[in-house]
This record gives sequence, structure tokens and C-alpha cells, in this order.
Amino acid sequence: MPQQQRPVQQPYGQPMQQRPPMPQQQRPAQQPYGQPMQQRPVQQPYGQPVYNNYQQNYGMPQKKKKGKGLIIAIIAVILLAAIGAGIFFILRSRQGDTNTDTKTNTDANKDIPETVNYYDVDETDWYYDAVMWAARNGIAGGNMFLPEEPCERAQALTFIWRVKGMPKPSLKVSPFTDVTEKDYFYKPVLWAFENGLISVSGDGQFHPGDATTRAQAVTFLYRAEGSPAQSGTSSFGDVGTDEWYAPAVIWAENRGLISADSAFYPEDACIRAMYITFLYRCYK
Repeated sequence: MPQQQRPVQQPYGQPMQQRPPMPQQQRPAQQPYGQPMQQRPVQQPYGQPVYNNYQQNYGMPQKKKKGKGLIIAIIAVILLAAIGAGIFFILRSRQGDTNTDTKTNTDANKDIPETVNYYDVDETDWYYDAVMWAARNGIAGGNMFLPEEPCERAQALTFIWRVKGMPKPSLKVSPFTDVTEKDYFYKPVLWAFENGLISVSGDGQFHPGDATTRAQAVTFLYRAEGSPAQSGTSSFGDVGTDEWYAPAVIWAENRGLISADSAFYPEDACIRAMYITFLYRCYK
């Protein structure tokens, strides 16, 4: 059997050959404990100014944008002016409400100016003097008269009631189902009922918003003056002697409220300008 060759034995007492040391990886320098780490400066792109990362130097006040407070003040003034103008025009429009006959009964004759200017009444109008007379005497108010509008039944009686000095009616309860205490024409209607200007119809209503006819207009005035006896006939061809309004028409002709013509048109609506003119000619 062949023998295995053993390695050469190192003589006893001879030093062992030292292997060369392995290279060790260099560790980064350790920062001393408790010392802050050094921060690297922020690298700024080439050609760009340094901005200090929005950090303000301690003790230095921040710069305020000039003109910002002035712009806010100007906007606030403009808004306040707009709001004030809006309120002014709203109040003015309410003051000039066209429904001038809905005044409360207690202030009908208060603060009536010597000169009244209606936007829809001109000095050249045939009814100008009558309307100005009505305004100065507290019969009509507001700054619009609406002369061509039909005169409502409630308005017609209210005009007469004001001419008569706004007497207080003795009735405490309205005889009409469509006339209540909240209505501006409540006292005029009750007064007219007490004095025989009107009566309760079959339906128990007064119909305050209906247009006053020409026959009703002269009849209201005729009855307000006590219904004086009349003789003769009317000059109008459409007013028969047996008509319920014939005495009133004859009286109106005799008093100069209306002029004789071929026709009276008793069922036509009496416009506000015409009705005020009737009042003016009767009570001026």
C-alpha cells in the first residue's frame, strides 16, 4: 500500500509565518456625543439668488406689502356706498307708492305742502287745478295721482269723507262683509252708510275695489249734499227720468259739475281725474 505523504512539520521552536492583515473598511468619523451635526449648506442652482429658505433673521420685522390696506379700505367704502344707495332708493320708492289713497285716517291732513308736484300731472292738463286743490287740502297725497285710472268705490267715498273733515262714524261694526277695521276705507264707508250715501246690497258686500261708475260718482256727491229735490229733466239723451240716478245727474248739471252733452254714459267708469274735478267744482 502506498503511504500518504504528510506535510512537512515545522521544527519545534520556530515562529509561525504571519499572514498579512486584511484591509479594513474605513468607518466615517464619529461625531462627539452631544455635539450638533454640521449641516451642509443648501446647494443653490447656478445663477439663482440665495433665498435663505424663507427664514427671517431673528429680531427683524417681516416686510409688509405696500398698498394692501389701502385697497381693502377703498373696497369697503364702495360697498358701504352701494348699500346706502340701495336703501335710499328703496325708501324713496315706498314713499312714492302709487296707491296714495291707502293713507291712515289719522294723518290724512298732516304736513300737506303748499306746493305739490305730481309726476303724472302737468300744468296744461284740464284737471290740473282740481288735483292741486285736492293735494293741498289733504284729499289726495303722494307724488303720483294716476289721473287716467278708474276711481275705485273705496277711494271715491274716502275722498268725500276727507272733504267733510273726516267725521267719526258712530257704528262700531261694519254692515259689509268685505269691509273690516284694518281697511284704510273702514271709517269712510261706515260714515257713508250712516249718511245714506250707500246701502247694503243683496250679497252683503261693498265691493270696494270695483270701479265707480259715472252714475255712482254724481250720486255719491248728490247724497252727501243731502239729496236736494230736483225738477225738470236731464239734458243728456241717455238719462231717462225714471232712472235711479236721474235726480243726481240733474243736480250735477245745475251745480255745474258736468256740462250738457249728447250722452252722459252713466255705466262707464269714472276716472280719478274726473272724480276729483267733480269734487273740486262742488267744494272749492
